[in-house]
Amino acid sequence: MGNISDDAKDQFMDIAQRSWADRVLNEELREATGKHDNSLRNSKNEIMEPNWVIQSLTGECENTKAQVRMTQGQ
Repeated sequence: MGNISDDAKDQFMDIAQRSWADRVLNEELREATGKHDNSLRNSKNEIMEPNWVIQSLTGECENTKAQVRMTQGQ
């Protein structure tokens, strides 16, 4: 009877250790995912900033062209 009890205890301890290891791994993965998400968001913002500048400058060029056409037409 003691042998069955020891086997059950060993199985329980094995399952508990694997469960704990899985929780630790999941937490590490969650932290890594958060860091990568922040890094990706920062990269996206760095890419978007020059695009906004380009759009603004394009708008200014179009306005200047329109003003030149208006003055030439007068």
